[in-house]
Amino acid sequence: MALLPGAGREYRIKELKADFGLDAFNLRDFWATEVALGFAMLAYNLMSLFRQAVLRSRVQHTLSTLHGLVLAIGGS
Repeated sequence: MALLPGAGREYRIKELKADFGLDAFNLRDFWATEVALGFAMLAYNLMSLFRQAVLRSRVQHTLSTLHGLVLAIGGS
């Protein structure tokens, strides 16, 4: 992820906390926590690629908004 201006970074951190639960996960083992963080970052990167490649929208929707959009597109 490229470095964004101050507000952009804060928005991404807020999105990671709200949509991916990265503010409250801690496992007993260090390596288990490391793997969980890796999977969360992989999921975030895949969602980001989906936003860029499939939706091609100027607005960067959050995960919860994308969930509604994808279901609405698939249902119509």
